[in-house]
Amino acid sequence: MKLSSYHPKYLAELFAFLFIFSGSLKGLPLLSSLNQRLDLTILFGAVASIYCVTIVVFRQRLFLPSQLGIFLLTLLLFILYSTLSFVMTESTVDAVKKAIQFQMLTPIAVIVALVLLDNVQAIKRFFIYTAIFGFLIGVYGFFIPKNFNTGGMFGAESGYQWMSKISFYALIFCLGLLFDAKSKKGRWLWGVAIMPCFYGLISGGARQTIFGLIVVGIYLVFVYAKPIKKPINSKLLFAFLIISAFVTVGVMSIGDFALLDGRGANRIGDFITLLIKLDFTAILEMSGRLHLFVDGINIFQDHPLFGVGFGNFREFASSDVYSHPHNVFLEVLAELGVFGLFFFCCLLIPILIHVFGNCSIKSTQTVFLGAMVLGNLATMMASGDLGTNRIFFFFCTLFLISLARSKVVKK
Repeated sequence: MKLSSYHPKYLAELFAFLFIFSGSLKGLPLLSSLNQRLDLTILFGAVASIYCVTIVVFRQRLFLPSQLGIFLLTLLLFILYSTLSFVMTESTVDAVKKAIQFQMLTPIAVIVALVLLDNVQAIKRFFIYTAIFGFLIGVYGFFIPKNFNTGGMFGAESGYQWMSKISFYALIFCLGLLFDAKSKKGRWLWGVAIMPCFYGLISGGARQTIFGLIVVGIYLVFVYAKPIKKPINSKLLFAFLIISAFVTVGVMSIGDFALLDGRGANRIGDFITLLIKLDFTAILEMSGRLHLFVDGINIFQDHPLFGVGFGNFREFASSDVYSHPHNVFLEVLAELGVFGLFFFCCLLIPILIHVFGNCSIKSTQTVFLGAMVLGNLATMMASGDLGTNRIFFFFCTLFLISLARSKVVKK
């Protein structure tokens, strides 16, 4: 019997979206009270897992190209090593929480990508869901700015990070859909959708997403400046980013929407000012990262081979405010040592080789998924930890699926 008779179209992509962006959904007014009783990430993860099992039962085989198989194997080894580190060291509250987030939820994120989004059309629909959600958040922020730009929409101080991140993902996906649009109407639709996404990114105030956007922009110029791509794409990229920037700044500076006095825009403005001056020390001091980076280096120097144990950064840091150094490489070095870094690099380097290589065979979708891999890696070097960045491994899986599909189409 056909799989479609059991699984309605678009449902798989919807389950994938709900799980991957559950962090953003948690603070929505209708879901915040539910999340207090039952963690939505675990709930949506369980639903997505059950749905994956039902699909695998009725499907004859999975799409598993060689490069994806290698990635899954190295990720498994890295997870096993981190699990061994967790078991062999004293368990703390931070370690247990991080183990649940990384060693349990990250494999689910990868399986969701592998099973629910294993073809070009499914990935495109996932792009569209994300773009629409980011657009709606931007529009919400435009009409209720004083709530939006302080993270109040998500009910917690850390909500602004998810607000900026979903806007960041939506902005990149809108650009991808714009470049891939076949009709003039489609290009106008996704071109206009970029603006509220850019607005949400700036208003949210998470500086790491600006760093990620810069990296993504450089990568897209690298790809589309080559003769194998149409020059108009580079012009479109710059035109819409510049237009969005001016519209954002203009709207945020006038009348009731004078958000330049707000928390989010001030954070971004200060960050960009120092970035233009190339004053990286001041950036780290302003964001409170400098002492965390120093702690990470010191912990690694004292425990170079195996680290202090998975999730135990806070126990050895000079301050107990943060549970991780806000840089994934320092986190791996401090908690897992050089052996942990070895496994992580074995996972990361092949992905980066694929991202930068063979541009001639990449579809627009593959290019923008590669951009998301780089953008997420950039944000991981400024914020978050392995436990909260499962979306990076999710996008790595989607990128490799799309890359393999592109090769099949070219042949």
